[in-house]
Amino acid sequence: MLSDLKSILIPPEEETIRISRELSDTLLRNYTPSSPAIDKIIRHIENHSRFLLTTHIHPDSDGVGAAVGLLALLAHFQKDAILLLDEKIESRLELLISGLPVAYMDDDVDKEMLKDRLAIILDSSDFKRSGKTADLIEELGLPWISIDHHIVEEDEHYCVDSSYAATCEMIWDLYRAMKVPISETARFALYSGLVTDSGNFRYPKTSLRTHLAGGDLLPETANSDSIYRLHYEFSPIDKLIYFRRILKKVKINKELGYVLGFVTPRTSHGLDLGDSANDGIVNQLLAYKGIRLSALMTKTDDGCMKCSLRSIGDVDVAAIAKVFGGGGHKNAAGFKTNLKYRKAKKKLIQEIEKVLVNRA
Repeated sequence: MLSDLKSILIPPEEETIRISRELSDTLLRNYTPSSPAIDKIIRHIENHSRFLLTTHIHPDSDGVGAAVGLLALLAHFQKDAILLLDEKIESRLELLISGLPVAYMDDDVDKEMLKDRLAIILDSSDFKRSGKTADLIEELGLPWISIDHHIVEEDEHYCVDSSYAATCEMIWDLYRAMKVPISETARFALYSGLVTDSGNFRYPKTSLRTHLAGGDLLPETANSDSIYRLHYEFSPIDKLIYFRRILKKVKINKELGYVLGFVTPRTSHGLDLGDSANDGIVNQLLAYKGIRLSALMTKTDDGCMKCSLRSIGDVDVAAIAKVFGGGGHKNAAGFKTNLKYRKAKKKLIQEIEKVLVNRA
């Protein structure tokens, strides 16, 4: 599968790379990162020699990409660092970590090897969202910090700046602040996370800095189109069948402008979807005129529910997720609840309509 994925990665033309590098050097010559969060991260790096990196459960390109970028930066300073993930990741993300020091909680973890490290949680401001890895950090009594771009209350553990479009953009800024050259492995990983979490440079947090980061990070091993295809246009045919099944049961409220999709274990029956069945679907449901909010509810095998939420404009889906103990940011959030499916569905619709009526 990795060879299939690698086959779609086409290097950019030499002229494209030359222009990108020359303009980056010129435009960024006098640029100095000014984020207190970056300064805080630097102090932690300077004060420790051993690190354990991780991200949230159900890892995405931003979390994994930021971790890979930080691994490479720590290696530059000859720091001892390892990436520990809560679960196996989908094949397209395996490209980002190929050949790197990565361990999984699903395997037998050498706890002795993980002792006396600073744990760094990337792309999550909720400690418990790192799942079994968070439990292990607590068990070993490791000090920890979180590097994230989602809004969170001030706390000594958090190195957070919500002005960034992606955690990968933060790590790029860390490279600039510490004057560290960016390896090709780090470029590919950070660019991938930046593209996906900024919505291809179109989400509201996208700034000039985001575009500068994209130009500076453009990898030499893959052009922007092939990276886009890797993350958005390389799904199996079975995923199209899966999406058709979801559309058959979708709830649409034209008056308030929301779409609600439902997934049960039967939805994927007979289909070979891998671990990324729901990737991008909640965004597809949002991509229609008049729709301000989309949600994808997934019924788990034990009858409970998890949900992904997306919105546009000033519709705050993080507020909805928070009601269920979840989180995220204004236009992208999620949660998992122990409420049974029917009860959770009813409550979710109530919360969605409450938010949308107030924004009418």
